[in-house]
Amino acid sequence: MRYPLALVCLLAVAATPAQSVTWQTNPANLHDYALVQTDMTWPAAAAFARTNGAHLAVVRNAAENAWLAGLLPTNTSAWIGLERVGTTWHWATREPLAYTNWAVAQGQPSGGATEIYGRMLTTTAVPGVWDDTQSAATHWFLLERSAELNRVGVGCTGSAGVPDLDSTGLPRLGQTLTMQFTNLPAVGGPVIAFAGLANVPVPLPPIGMPGCVAQFTPVDSAGLFQAGGSTTWPVTVPDNVALLGLRVYLQAYVYDLGVNALDGTVTNAVEAVLWH
Repeated sequence: MRYPLALVCLLAVAATPAQSVTWQTNPANLHDYALVQTDMTWPAAAAFARTNGAHLAVVRNAAENAWLAGLLPTNTSAWIGLERVGTTWHWATREPLAYTNWAVAQGQPSGGATEIYGRMLTTTAVPGVWDDTQSAATHWFLLERSAELNRVGVGCTGSAGVPDLDSTGLPRLGQTLTMQFTNLPAVGGPVIAFAGLANVPVPLPPIGMPGCVAQFTPVDSAGLFQAGGSTTWPVTVPDNVALLGLRVYLQAYVYDLGVNALDGTVTNAVEAVLWH
């Protein structure tokens, strides 16, 4: 059996230029962080982060906040992954905003009409406090990278419901990620798994699969067989540091006789962010 992730990763290494960012690992959560000492707007910093397989830093608790503040020289500031939509602040990753460290004594967040992004400030008196800042402002910024597995889109309904693709593991270099398929037809049959690099959805009704969406353009595939409504797919992640932060997309076609003109459905996709 072929494992498409290896080929996809080789293609990505050939196509992606190296980025010059120095990473430091937080020993408490094993996530990697970088302080980029280049002034950018928040949207430009977020775009830069993504080209490095990262996102603007998320702060989940006081310990993480203190560690990140230690990366900043005194009397400097840096964007973090906070943004405001309407009156609600949230992390750009859509993680819950469970912890905050606003500079309340200074009236933060001030809530100005264009103050929609958050940054971290470090002074001798108050290291690591946050404020909201003008959308046109430019600052340094903090990046974060870690292995991630994110669901993308939804599958389309078949004879056993909506087929599902997921995993309890994370895509770490040099390890095997076991993907799990459930809600497959009870009669069994083939499953064709696909891998790709760009999340560009393509609706499939024009080819006879109503309600189905391919979440990316495949660059390789692997043939599987399921019996009894479920199966697994062991995906070997190459041990190559050039792949750190690479985003790979996985999805599958599930044979389901008579469900539509193409006798099949598709699962949801998953986005695998490769890391240590």
